[in-house]
Amino acid sequence: MTGVVLIRHPEVAEAYRGICYGRFDVPLSERGVSHIADIVASLDSLGAVSHSGAGRARILAEAIASKFGVVLSADARLAERDFGAWEGRSWDDIHAETGDAMMGMVT
Repeated sequence: MTGVVLIRHPEVAEAYRGICYGRFDVPLSERGVSHIADIVASLDSLGAVSHSGAGRARILAEAIASKFGVVLSADARLAERDFGAWEGRSWDDIHAETGDAMMGMVT
């Protein structure tokens, strides 16, 4: 049987919390980096590993692929949503500008 395991990247750096960063590539926090070992240890086996191409996803994917000795590939179809002009802006500023209209984009 073939299955798919989806794993979201670990915690991003504190400076980017509350910031819209769909395609905007932000770094992991130190705590996020330290969680990589725990995530990798929790996995039994995988035949292949793909990531979105974002650095925050790639670092985890590299560790997983290394553990299992499998091919690692970037797949743009896994990329997070592109929020356009909102990228890199605070959610509070976006909400102040757009009001509840932003909720249609994020839900």
